[in-house]
Amino acid sequence: MNRNKIIIFNGIIVAFTTMLNAVLGMVEISMILKYFGSTVNGLIQTGNQVLNYVSLIEAGLRAAFLYKMYRPIADGNNAQLSSLYTGFRKSMSSTVNKMLLVSLLVSAIYPLFIRNNSLTYPYMLTIFILLSLKVILPYKVTMVPKYMLVVKEKKYKAEFISGISRAITSVATISLMIFNSIFNIDMSIQILLISGILISLLTGFWFEKEMNKIFRNILDKKAQPDITPNRMSKDILVHNI
Repeated sequence: MNRNKIIIFNGIIVAFTTMLNAVLGMVEISMILKYFGSTVNGLIQTGNQVLNYVSLIEAGLRAAFLYKMYRPIADGNNAQLSSLYTGFRKSMSSTVNKMLLVSLLVSAIYPLFIRNNSLTYPYMLTIFILLSLKVILPYKVTMVPKYMLVVKEKKYKAEFISGISRAITSVATISLMIFNSIFNIDMSIQILLISGILISLLTGFWFEKEMNKIFRNILDKKAQPDITPNRMSKDILVHNI
């Protein structure tokens, strides 16, 4: 597939998944409002906004490693590419651990500032912790294989998997709420968040499988990690902010 076709195909995939998830997102929010109320929905939206700031810890890391990987791919230097890959995975894992630590601290502290007698501290704490795992876990299990697809000009495939994963998460959430309504089960919002976490893990396996198809005879996953792109990530972070 030539580059013009790749650009067009990628545009179609992005447009399709964006529209699909926009519709599903509106349905999902309306049903959360219906079954759990505006207070719980507001709590989740607030949590998502806070976690968006936490994700800035990772900003710049992906771009720095991708920039460094294009040259060894063009030169066919599999040894250097393998070192960058293992460095990318090591750096991402370390960064995500920091993100999780920060998010867990925020989960413990932030509910103390919410003045709402209808929400207990343990209830808010569990929501924030599960929301943190749902938002940040994908960075650990999907980000590296996803961007290994991107670096091999398979962005359309990466966008398709990401888009379908988001859609499946919304459909699962909506389906659970419908199931709850039909059978009159007192299902908590925590169950919906756990379903999203499980789908993130499955998405990680999907990305890993697709990456292995492309890099099966190219990557040495035991290569000495090259983490030199970390030096660039701070500059990219400042530029993005």
